[in-house]
Amino acid sequence: MLEIDVKQTKENAEKLLKDYVVMHRLEQRSILSADSNDGSIKGSPEGNPTENSMIQYIGAKSKCSKIREAIDNIGNERYRIILHDKYLIDGISDTEIYTNMHFGKTTFYNILKKALIAFAQTCYLVQVVYLKHELSVN
Repeated sequence: MLEIDVKQTKENAEKLLKDYVVMHRLEQRSILSADSNDGSIKGSPEGNPTENSMIQYIGAKSKCSKIREAIDNIGNERYRIILHDKYLIDGISDTEIYTNMHFGKTTFYNILKKALIAFAQTCYLVQVVYLKHELSVN
């Protein structure tokens, strides 16, 4: 049976989720910058700035969409709420989350760890790491 490396998988999930707010801002900002294009042709040593902006926008929009979809597909409602409030909403502290959910600090972090593993198993953008077990031959 495969056993998940909880520490590494949790770190992988957290890394992606911590990038969500930045990607979401890029997703929102890029819509405005793409709409403000005047259609004129401009040269740039770094390539086409409008094209680069659209590529960033599409990438950010796709990743944000996959992250939201993965969280929505987690079966445990507490996991969904914790992940949503902690990573998708900017500015909410852990203390606010666990107080609003009527959890103690330790309980919150134990549930968060499980929620991150559930997210990693649901979201294909997260690399799930498995422990290597050596088979013994008798």
